[in-house]
Amino acid sequence: MPDGKGYLKPIETDITPNTLFALVLISDPRHKKVIKTLLDRKGIPSQFMLSGTVDRAKITVYSNVLKQINAKVRQDLYRVLAPHNM
Repeated sequence: MPDGKGYLKPIETDITPNTLFALVLISDPRHKKVIKTLLDRKGIPSQFMLSGTVDRAKITVYSNVLKQINAKVRQDLYRVLAPHNM
């Protein structure tokens, strides 16, 4: 779906009361608006990345994403836990 609405139900399913932050990988920037609206409505800070960026990213890109997460959740980077399979 070009508007991103197809992503809403799976995202809502993954959101729990413990969800502090969402890192969203999208293939098309047009999907961002509808997904961001959902996350904002739920009060969940988010960071978006294009899947094409991930494919060719260097460590600085990931470092910048971690800094963005740090700023948005107001916690120290060493307290951010990511799943091992991420």
